[in-house]
Amino acid sequence: MVKRIALLLLSGKIEHYIVRDFAYLLHQKSNGIFSGVVNVGRENPKVDLMVINKNKVVQAFMEFKHIPDKNRFWNEKSTGRDNVGKLLDDLCEQLRKIGQCISKGKFEATKQTEFDISKNAEFAGMIIASYYAKRIEHDSMEDFFKLIIEKAGQKGFRNYSGRGLTLNKVFENSEVTFAGKRYHISLRLGLWKVTL
Repeated sequence: MVKRIALLLLSGKIEHYIVRDFAYLLHQKSNGIFSGVVNVGRENPKVDLMVINKNKVVQAFMEFKHIPDKNRFWNEKSTGRDNVGKLLDDLCEQLRKIGQCISKGKFEATKQTEFDISKNAEFAGMIIASYYAKRIEHDSMEDFFKLIIEKAGQKGFRNYSGRGLTLNKVFENSEVTFAGKRYHISLRLGLWKVTL
């Protein structure tokens, strides 16, 4: 599984894969009590994942954002570090729109379909932070993950659990061969919310 995700990270942004996998696991682990509806909503807001219960009442919304250290594997000098602030701004704006939607109690999924939203509905952003290099560069990797946390803190993000702001290690320096070259891939995730 780690090798598969590492290869997918090198091939481009991975949000769509992770959203679908998350929706599947949600359904399986809840024994069908909850289901995830992927990429739903009309413009304001459009969400990556809407979680509904058996009565089709929205229980939660989630947005997924991939923040890669490098934009493309073929250009070693390209950096995604310059985009960290913009990506976090986009996520912040999207989560604020979702928060406003929750306060209305209805979510327009399509022109003809509207879902009731639970009064206790939650919303969060899943940060998918990836780093890769041809050789292990621990200091550079840690600097990148710290940069994300610092910028996120400045924008009002905090852990969903409410304690601090972290990116949790999924795997580190997993070695894979992609397009004929060897890479070391690291992945961290954060489940965050934003102060409205």
